[in-house]
Amino acid sequence: MKKFIFTLLIFILFVSLAYPQYNRGKMTDQLADIITLYDNTEKVRIIVHLSDKFDVDGFMVKAKTDNLDKDTRTSLLLDGLKDKARQTQSSLLNYLRYNGSLNRVTEIKDFWIINAISAYAEAEVIKQISLRGDVSYIEVDNPLNFDDENIQEAVISNSINGVEIGLKAIKADVLWKLGITGEGTIVMNVDSGVDGNHPAFNYKWRGLTVPWYHAWYDAAGTSFPTYCTNHGSHTMGIMCGLGIATGDTVGVSFGSKWIAARRSCSGNYTNFGISAFQWGMDPDSNSSTRDEASVINCSWNSSDPTGNECNGTFKATLITLEAAGVPVVWSSGNSGPGSSSVTAPKNINTNIVNAFTVGALDGNNVSYPIASFSSRGPSKCGGTGSLLIKPEVSAPGVNVRSSLLSPSYGTMSGTSMAAPHAAGSVALLRSFAPAITGKMALLALYFSATDLGTAGEDNTYGMGMINVYNAMRLLGLTITHTQLNDTIITAGPYRVRIELSNSTVVNANPNPASVKLFWSRNSSNITDSTVMTRDTGNVYYADIAGNGTPSNYKYFIRAFDTLGIRAQLPGDAPLNYFTFNTGATSIGINSDEIPERYSLLQNYPNPFNPETNITYTIKNRVFVSLKVYDAIGREAVSIVNSVQEAGSYTVKFNGLNFRSGVYFYRLKAGEFSETKSMILLK
Repeated sequence: MKKFIFTLLIFILFVSLAYPQYNRGKMTDQLADIITLYDNTEKVRIIVHLSDKFDVDGFMVKAKTDNLDKDTRTSLLLDGLKDKARQTQSSLLNYLRYNGSLNRVTEIKDFWIINAISAYAEAEVIKQISLRGDVSYIEVDNPLNFDDENIQEAVISNSINGVEIGLKAIKADVLWKLGITGEGTIVMNVDSGVDGNHPAFNYKWRGLTVPWYHAWYDAAGTSFPTYCTNHGSHTMGIMCGLGIATGDTVGVSFGSKWIAARRSCSGNYTNFGISAFQWGMDPDSNSSTRDEASVINCSWNSSDPTGNECNGTFKATLITLEAAGVPVVWSSGNSGPGSSSVTAPKNINTNIVNAFTVGALDGNNVSYPIASFSSRGPSKCGGTGSLLIKPEVSAPGVNVRSSLLSPSYGTMSGTSMAAPHAAGSVALLRSFAPAITGKMALLALYFSATDLGTAGEDNTYGMGMINVYNAMRLLGLTITHTQLNDTIITAGPYRVRIELSNSTVVNANPNPASVKLFWSRNSSNITDSTVMTRDTGNVYYADIAGNGTPSNYKYFIRAFDTLGIRAQLPGDAPLNYFTFNTGATSIGINSDEIPERYSLLQNYPNPFNPETNITYTIKNRVFVSLKVYDAIGREAVSIVNSVQEAGSYTVKFNGLNFRSGVYFYRLKAGEFSETKSMILLK
């Protein structure tokens, strides 16, 4: 009997030594495999997630129910996250710090953004942590890397008053013309650092007006923006670069301020990525102040295995950032053209824009072909429909010229160059509409992209190339209107009717007091305006007064929603506008006989003062355009611009409001086109 008991004890001891007591279920597969192979004293970098977390989803539901504005919601969210970390982390931190005093744990770092703690701990300590009731799960703190090396093509001198072609391709220049340049926004990159002395952006570093540590984050402890490579300076230039001395425009949102976190050379593990995101949410550590980044650009990847990527630290972090209104834009990776080549952690697909990933196309080629190196989907995290498709959009990323190290400029290629085009576009949209969230800005870019490649969303281009002008229009109300035509009536009034519908992205109602008609008579400047009257539903109208004489009228419509987001028609008004003429034309059908051919006859009388007749024939139903041009080819009046039935027509042109001289009139009817001249003598 004694021999049996002794044998049993030996067996139990053997089993306990061979199979140490720890909770494998609280470890990711990657970590559990490592722990099995490691000696108890060997150290592993880990991230420990606490069980008791702040309920971000529940908070967002209540915030919506309480109708909290964006800023109040963000402030309360930050307070809730920080309070939860303070209430739950102390016991585990004390345990780690005690083991730190024994040199069994180093590099302890706590996070409120996801209620987690990172450390470099011995395997035995990790096993003990897995047995704790306050721990949800533990994962490996994996290395971070740049996507495959970008190609630096050349160093190029400054461009005087130049605008990079990719910026025009995404229509950023249209927003600039409308006065939208990024004012009031803060762009941020997590990259290889930034050359704080570069003339493209040295004057707009936010650290010039706030303490440096509210504008620069570096694990190495530097207090002024510096760099390991020129990569971070290049991406920052694409987001916001403008040389004020030269007018050299390389940046999408050149009115933005910037902050940055240097990752490579000082923060090469996931814990630094999370630290940088946490800092970007609250750079001054004061929840009540709104100094968070308007957008964060990332051109790097994680070595996370698929299981960690799809459900681990980065997924939780991106959910919190989205709730706080801070959007993150990622490069898709340079591992194409194979399928499912998007690098971690960009395969995350909590929703269609949460891990907003950008592929690279050639913006210097008008057909915008995708770059061969651009990583493709589908997502390794699975899903259905749009959730499975990666990237979300594409942007210029081939031979993109931007800032290098001061004072140089040069071209680089990679999805690292495409992502900051999208990030800068987010800043432009948030400058245009400060009340929107980061998610709204991403949705606007996503749904307004110009489809390329295979029709519809695909795993090469995503939704297509970003178009920030279309995205801007998508944020505001939709205005439906039928343009007023030329008329013989000079007395007026001329009624303008519109219908408003809510944006599918923002879904804010119209503000009736802001719905206005802007117009002018015989003037290139549109100066008059009137508040439009609500008819039924979302139909509004207003009248333009006539003055009894032939005139040229210009007009556009503008309306704001309850979040203060502007909509207008045409979308780029007042650069463009609707126009019509009064007293200049009258149209009559000469007979019911159907002509056998198209023709444009000489006007009569000719010369004339002030009226003349123009006769033309069309042989079948077709869209007809009849316009008058002055001697240097400028359009003077559009007489006909509509579909007409077959027949012979006579149009009366009244030149009372025009100067003496030679004019040309051109008829276009289907493929038929003819031009003749006439003389107005006064």
